[in-house]
Amino acid sequence: ERKRKEKGREREREVVKTMGKRKKKRTHTEEEEVEKVPRCFVMKRGAVGKEVRKLVEDMRRVMYPNTAMNLKESRRNNLRDFVHVAGPLGVTHMLAYSATDWATYLKVARLPRGPTLTFAVRSFSLMQDVAEAQERPRPPGGPEYKAPPLVILSGMGGGDERTRIMSATFQSMFPTLNVTKVRLADAQRC
Repeated sequence: ERKRKEKGREREREVVKTMGKRKKKRTHTEEEEVEKVPRCFVMKRGAVGKEVRKLVEDMRRVMYPNTAMNLKESRRNNLRDFVHVAGPLGVTHMLAYSATDWATYLKVARLPRGPTLTFAVRSFSLMQDVAEAQERPRPPGGPEYKAPPLVILSGMGGGDERTRIMSATFQSMFPTLNVTKVRLADAQRC
């Protein structure tokens, strides 16, 4: 009982020293490294058709878990709004789909200063179409979507300057692979 009273007095002294505010003690001593994981916004710009809206949803699933799945875009938002928000959120890339009467376009931008790549989308298949063609399709949003996808750019490094910029941009959109720490169970989406 004597020891208990002494501990109570010590606590009272600590409270007096900190001016009535209780000081929290750290429960962990090791600081965990926060990895610099590339993140991206996938959005549509302007009036696009129903199929392109589904393509945007599918692309968000492909880029998951490093993208905003429920990103809300409105007509009042312009690209500058997304660029200003991207910095504090740690977003490094933006994929924007747009459509004209002649074609559908994909812009891949590295934030905040570029480069920006523009592609004309000639044809595409939705996840729903691929699932219908398979005998035993996997449901979307399964356990394989908890790990980021792997990108394989075999044979894309050579060539002219445009090809090198394109391959560097695509490589920087996905997290780097640490061969010593990767689990084979996580490598299901290539």
